[in-house]
Amino acid sequence: MRFVNLQTTSERVGKGQVRQLLLRRPIASQSATLPVLAFGDADTGLFQSADDVLEFSTAGVSRFKIISDGTVAVAGNLVVNGTTTTVNSTTLTVDDKNIELGSVATPSDTTADGGGITLKGATDKTFNWVDSTDAWTSSEHINLASGKTFQLNGTAITSTAAELNLLSSVSGLVQADLTKLAAVDASATELNYTDGVTSAIQTQLDAKAPIASPTFTGNFTSVGIDDNADATAITIDSSENVGIGTTAPYCKLDVRGGVEDPTLDFHSTGYFSIGANVQLAFGSWESSPWAIWMQTRNATVNGSSYPLAINPLGGNVGIGTAAPDAKLTITNAGANSLRLKTTGVHGTKPYISFDSGLAGTNYAEKARITGGYDSATGGSGGYFNIATKTTGESLTTRFSIDSSGHITPGTDNTQNLGSTTLRWANFYVGDMHFSNEGKEGGNEVDGSTGNWTIQEGDENLFVINRKTGKKFKMNLTEV
Repeated sequence: MRFVNLQTTSERVGKGQVRQLLLRRPIASQSATLPVLAFGDADTGLFQSADDVLEFSTAGVSRFKIISDGTVAVAGNLVVNGTTTTVNSTTLTVDDKNIELGSVATPSDTTADGGGITLKGATDKTFNWVDSTDAWTSSEHINLASGKTFQLNGTAITSTAAELNLLSSVSGLVQADLTKLAAVDASATELNYTDGVTSAIQTQLDAKAPIASPTFTGNFTSVGIDDNADATAITIDSSENVGIGTTAPYCKLDVRGGVEDPTLDFHSTGYFSIGANVQLAFGSWESSPWAIWMQTRNATVNGSSYPLAINPLGGNVGIGTAAPDAKLTITNAGANSLRLKTTGVHGTKPYISFDSGLAGTNYAEKARITGGYDSATGGSGGYFNIATKTTGESLTTRFSIDSSGHITPGTDNTQNLGSTTLRWANFYVGDMHFSNEGKEGGNEVDGSTGNWTIQEGDENLFVINRKTGKKFKMNLTEV
C-alpha cells in the first residue's frame, strides 16, 4: 500500500494559528484509478485531472467533475429522489429525443391523469392528459405558422368554402365553429367525413338537403340510416374496408347479422366477379326441391365454364358432417349417400376414375369403375364394369357384373381367377361347368372341344357331357 505524504503549513494570524492540510501530487500522477484522496480502496476518491478541474471516481472510473467555471458534468445516470426538482437556468438543453412522464412502478391512465407540461404566466398555460376524456387537452389556442397544416392520420385538415372536414369527438371552440354548418348550402357543397360523425354533428347534417356525391376519407361510421336507430349501420375504415352491421370490418366487405338473419339476399341469380373474366354464379331452382346451385363461368363468353376447386391447398371436405376425416367424407342416415347420375342420354355411362397424379400419359387414369344402364350391355337392368390398364395400353374391361348378377371376364379366354402364387382358399359352387367351345385350336391333347358339367351326389360325383348327353359316374376310392 502506498501512502501520500501530507505537508502541513501554518500561518500566524493574530494571536492564533490556522493550520491547512495540503495534498500535493503532480497532476500527471493522478487519475480515476489512482486518486490523490482515496476512500476505502485505492480507486475510489478525489483527483485533479487538469488545472482547476476536480473529479470524483468510483471503481477506477470518473463519475463527475467540476471545472473552473462551476460547470458540473455527470458521466452516469442522475437519480433525484425528491418531491420537487428546481432548475434555475435560462435554457434547459436535453440531448435525449424522448422525455418520459409519469414513469411509476405500474403506469396506467389513472396515474397519467393530469400529467403534462405547465408554463407559468399570468395564468398557467397547460398541455395535459385528461383521463376522463381520454385526450390531450390544451388550455390555450394553437396557432400554426404559415405553410403548416393540422394533419389527421397524415392528411391535412382544411376548412374552405367548398370543403368542410368533421372530426370525431369534437368539442369546445371547434364544435362551436361547426354550428355554422346551418348556413352552408349542402346542395352545392362537398362534405368530407373523417373518423366518425358524432351525434351533435349528425343532428345538423339531418337538417340539410340530401348530398349528391359525398366523399369519405379516414373512418366513417353512421348510425341507423332509415330509423335513426342507435345501432351502427355502415362503417368505412381508413383501410377502405366496409362493414355492415359491424364497426370493425376485417375485409373489403364485412356483412354481419343475427344467427338467422340473412347477410346477403339475392332475389334472382347472383354472382361474384373474380378478376376481369371469371365469375362465381349462384342461384336456386324456383321449384321443388328448391336446390341451391353454384357455377364458375367466363364473364365475357356466354356458356363457357371453368373448373371449381374445393380446398386446393389442403383440408378435408364433409357432406352431412362437420368433422370430415378424409378428403371427402359423406355421412347420411338415409338410404343414399352418393349417387352418380348421367344426363339421361342413352349409352352415357357414369364412372369413377383413378389417377396416379404423376406427370405423363403412362400415369394418367390407371383404373376405372363404370356402372349404369345400357341395353346393349346390361339388358333391361344395370351393370358394373372394372377396367384397368398397364403402361402403354388403353383402359381394358377386366370383368363385369350384369343385371342378373353374373360375373363375366372382360374378354374371352383372357383373365384368370387366381394364380400359381395367389390362390383362393376354397371354391364353393353348385355345379361346375367346363366348356372350351369357341376356343380356337381346342384342347392341347387332341385339339377337340367339349362342354361338361360336374355334379355332386350323396356317394358319388357325376360328369355329364353336354354335347352328347351321356352321363358318367366317377370311380372314387375311399382312403
